[in-house]
Amino acid sequence: MEWLRTHKWLSAICGGLVCLLLLLSIVLGGDKEEKKPATASESLVFSKEETNEEHQKKEEAELPIVIDVKGSVQNPGIYTMKDGERIDDAINKAGGFTKNAEVAAVNLAQKVTDEMVVYVPSEGEKELTSIPVGGTDTEKSALININNAQSEELQKLNGVGPSKAEAIITYREENGPFKAPEDIMNVSGFGEKSFEKIKEQITV
Repeated sequence: MEWLRTHKWLSAICGGLVCLLLLLSIVLGGDKEEKKPATASESLVFSKEETNEEHQKKEEAELPIVIDVKGSVQNPGIYTMKDGERIDDAINKAGGFTKNAEVAAVNLAQKVTDEMVVYVPSEGEKELTSIPVGGTDTEKSALININNAQSEELQKLNGVGPSKAEAIITYREENGPFKAPEDIMNVSGFGEKSFEKIKEQITV
């Protein structure tokens, strides 16, 4: 007791600290806010946005591809294809080749594109497997289509031998059809000089 009387100031300080700590705990506890979960309406909005995006992507993927199959096939005509299908699928839809079809002249692995004309030549006929939109048949047949020409025909181009012909075929198989004649400069071995030599001989 004697010690407490002589150290009243120490007791007062201890009591003050206890009160201060209690006050701080009350203040800090009151400032904490609980995170509110997303409301049902907010969840519904997010769900609708995701559904709309998925629906739009699905519609784009399901857009029909309409092509015209001509020449030496059993049932020439207009056919609706799906994205990713190839000329082989188109020939099958047309009933297959006729007996006199020049099968080797057709690139069956080429993917179909909307408004494509797939022409299957007869044996001995000039090769012309697909004709892009635009230009007359006469103009197109005078040029070599780098999107479907095979190695032998590509070697008719100025300065193109077996290795360059194979490079063209490999490029279009890996990257899809050329969109413009000058895109051939993206193929290994073809630069501006090479393009100048063949630009009047090719088409897409």
